[in-house]
Amino acid sequence: MYVLIDCGYKPGSPAYINTKIKDITKSIREATGGHINIAVITHEHQDHVNGITRPNFTGISLGEAWFALAGVIIILALCDLGILFTSY
Repeated sequence: MYVLIDCGYKPGSPAYINTKIKDITKSIREATGGHINIAVITHEHQDHVNGITRPNFTGISLGEAWFALAGVIIILALCDLGILFTSY
């Protein structure tokens, strides 16, 4: 079972780190065979999620995504406003 917990970085930090997100997701792809069973997003700060983009995760499938309660509340509020879904 492969679990990913957050995937991001502080803005400006790539200048100080010798690794790029694409290198990290390549390693994830190679280590997992291209499948993550569960991705956990602990909270919605950019340094926890800004590495999660379609180009970075091309070739990686995902079984489940778990979000912090704040994210669930935001999704439910958007549902209630009719912005995201018409029903849930």
